[in-house]
Amino acid sequence: MARKLGQAAKKSTMRGYRAALVCAGAAGVVLGLILVRNLSSNAVRDDDRFTIPFGEITCTTPPEYIELGTFLTEVQYLSGYPDRVHMLEENLPTRLADAFRRHPWVERVERVEILPDRQVSVTLTYRVPVLAVVAKSHVPETYAGNRTRSSRSVDGHGVLLPATAPLARLPILAGKFSEPRGGAGTLWSDAVVRSAARIAAYLTPHQDRLRLYVFENHGSEFVLKTAAGSRVVWGRGVGQEDAEEALAAEKLDRLLRYCLHNGSLDGPECCYEHNVREHARFSHERIVSK
Repeated sequence: MARKLGQAAKKSTMRGYRAALVCAGAAGVVLGLILVRNLSSNAVRDDDRFTIPFGEITCTTPPEYIELGTFLTEVQYLSGYPDRVHMLEENLPTRLADAFRRHPWVERVERVEILPDRQVSVTLTYRVPVLAVVAKSHVPETYAGNRTRSSRSVDGHGVLLPATAPLARLPILAGKFSEPRGGAGTLWSDAVVRSAARIAAYLTPHQDRLRLYVFENHGSEFVLKTAAGSRVVWGRGVGQEDAEEALAAEKLDRLLRYCLHNGSLDGPECCYEHNVREHARFSHERIVSK
């Protein structure tokens, strides 16, 4: 009886060894297949037939003041992206979106598409300069005198733009405010600059008629000037108005209606002070030179 039990135990052990060997063999085959697949995938991914130079990425045509070739070179440099784009790389759209988002000229990455025939398309919204900020609070005597190397431009959110951003025809901010703490692409920390930038962005579509080219801050409020010397008592920033103050839309409407009837804010006999701040009334008075 004991002999039969021993033989049965021995057979059971042998069957267990064989099963373990079979499982190990199967696992080895699976691991081998995974290794071969990964090696093959890497080989295909790195094959030049499945890569394109970074500079061949197609993106939204930038404004004339941004040179496309230089822009792509800067995107690659700032993001540390390699010279070639691997079309079969996992999460490629996400990685490219992160790369373009780092450039200070890019406000938003709208879409990244991987297209047939080794093409990559990136849809972007670029930042638009709306205001020139004069460093060290220098107040120019005339608008023509503000073309200084110390000026920097910002977009409508108050984000500092690259030093190559154009300054021509931008209104300037003059007054007391702190210098930027970060580089291009960072939000200017001073609330005065951000408020002025929002006003400038709001007025930009109408500047062909308004021609308000100098912004002065007086505490939390602003006075805007034409090149000829007319003044607009504007008040607080867009969306920051107090209880007795007219909203930005009402202020703008008052100014545009005045231009419609008098040709410009300087008409009919330059110059005038237009007070659009108060909700209850709109006044304009002739400025008499002393």
